[in-house]
Amino acid sequence: MKKYCTYSGGYFKKIYSWKILKLMRNTLLILFIGVFQANASDSYSQNTKLTLNMENVTIAQVLEEIESNSEFFFLYNAKLVDVKREVAISVKGERISDILASLFSGTGVNYVVYDRKIILSPGDLSGLSAAGTQQQKLTGFITDATTGEAVIGANVIIEGTTLGVVTDLDGKFSLDIPRPNSVLVISCLGYNTERIVFKGQTSIAVNMSPDIKSLEEVVVIGYGSVKKSDLTGSVSTVKADQITSFPVSGAVQALQGRAAGVQISANNGDPGGSVTVKIRGGTSINASSNPLYVVDGFPGAFLPQPEDIETLEILKDASATAIYGSRGANGVVMITTKKGKKGKVSIEYNTTYSQQKETNRIDLLNAEEFLDLTMPYYPNYVSEGQNTDWQDVVLQKGTVQTHQLAVSGGAENVNYYVSGNFFDQKGLI
Repeated sequence: MKKYCTYSGGYFKKIYSWKILKLMRNTLLILFIGVFQANASDSYSQNTKLTLNMENVTIAQVLEEIESNSEFFFLYNAKLVDVKREVAISVKGERISDILASLFSGTGVNYVVYDRKIILSPGDLSGLSAAGTQQQKLTGFITDATTGEAVIGANVIIEGTTLGVVTDLDGKFSLDIPRPNSVLVISCLGYNTERIVFKGQTSIAVNMSPDIKSLEEVVVIGYGSVKKSDLTGSVSTVKADQITSFPVSGAVQALQGRAAGVQISANNGDPGGSVTVKIRGGTSINASSNPLYVVDGFPGAFLPQPEDIETLEILKDASATAIYGSRGANGVVMITTKKGKKGKVSIEYNTTYSQQKETNRIDLLNAEEFLDLTMPYYPNYVSEGQNTDWQDVVLQKGTVQTHQLAVSGGAENVNYYVSGNFFDQKGLI
């Protein structure tokens, strides 16, 4: 540096002046190119002329033909613009504006030509400038309202168009807004959809709230809930219509034949008798192998009648112990009961009646046939004339009848569900 400082000041002035002239020359060149490109873009849309001769074709086919024979391309929403309508068009050396005016005459579809982009919409496009001066760039940052973390892969779409972007790994996006008062629709799986009106902002920050009503994506287990994709345990679900499809003495008996891997057997033949449920097989020699019953979140609660059950879920593998401890070692039967809903009072009455009989009655000997059979062994036996089929005396037709009456409803601050059940079974013996 000291060496260069010994030269005369005129040398530095000469170099400095040369650099200024070079910078000015480059600046003028850039400005000239920009003006030339702007005029070229505008002149292309104004001066380009097309020739089309098509019959019995759809609007979509005409637009594709224009795109293939020019540098124009179309932006539109197929749900809002009818591109399946059949037309016939024959033009020679016409401008694109005249072709579109003829193509969409009387349909209510408006258009605007911006450079080589043509935007079609059924709405008013007066806010769009042909020179594109109304288009503004909007940047945004989308986060989870609960955790504050960035939402990756959220869709940001301008309502009524096909213009949109997806947020990056940092939850950010950048989008060109074609006109003021455009509505941004922001959506993502597991979140409530957000709608934001664009009023000239250059950047926005959006907090998306989780959609707690997406029950198809989560399974309620024990003290919390997990996504279906994260649930490693084996779960069987039985719906209300399956539980009440035939008369049963209790909710557990309704599971018979309804859930894979669940063994249900009656302890005896008594009417309304208890049953044994085995989900993970016989896990103990002298203790119970019955599962844990959880009703509306209360472990060990009394089981409701089948008509009062909304859903019944069975946790069949060892992961249930992670929720309920050793009590869930034999599996867990989770029951959700019906609840009242806000609105008018609802009255529901269900009744069933059925008969039972033995499946195979044995064909026995009558008194004379029995006497003939025993005579060789007891020659002195004399019949007293009795002729009784003891199967008729011991067995009878069994009947099963159920009646259930439920009243439900709700108001602003309270919901209610009240029901009464009657079950009567007369056995075969």
